[in-house]
Amino acid sequence: MERGSIIVHGNYIEQQTINVNNGGVLNFGERKKPDVPNRERMPMGLKREEAQKLYEFLCEEDLIANTSMEHFVYLMGVDVDLTCSAERICWVGTKQQLRTMLECVFSRYLEVKGNKANLERFVPSCFCDKGGVSLKLSKRKNENSFAIDKITSFCRTLSDQ
Repeated sequence: MERGSIIVHGNYIEQQTINVNNGGVLNFGERKKPDVPNRERMPMGLKREEAQKLYEFLCEEDLIANTSMEHFVYLMGVDVDLTCSAERICWVGTKQQLRTMLECVFSRYLEVKGNKANLERFVPSCFCDKGGVSLKLSKRKNENSFAIDKITSFCRTLSDQ
């Protein structure tokens, strides 16, 4: 007769089987990653409502595509109960537009020394292009465009709330 239990170790699940007929000897199963969100994500800072408004704005402006709201909200640092691993945000705008959006949304986070590098480190894990290739932020440029102005203006409305 066998009895089993599951033990959680950090990001891994270990399945233990106790073989009672064999004098109580433990037979350890294989270790496997759980089917839960495991992707690195942006720092906390947005409220759920703000992240949902940002998602709707980015969809309306055709800056993101093929991204579910729940995965977007999770990857933008909001605690959400997901039942599967979050898919990266498909960014279809320019890398400079992405940088502008992130710098506006996480402006308070970026005030702390060293957090700029952390934010740039999170981007490949959270954003990809249309082909599924991980994105890296562009170098900071002074790009004047209508799209950049709209992003900046919208992000200011988030911080006013």
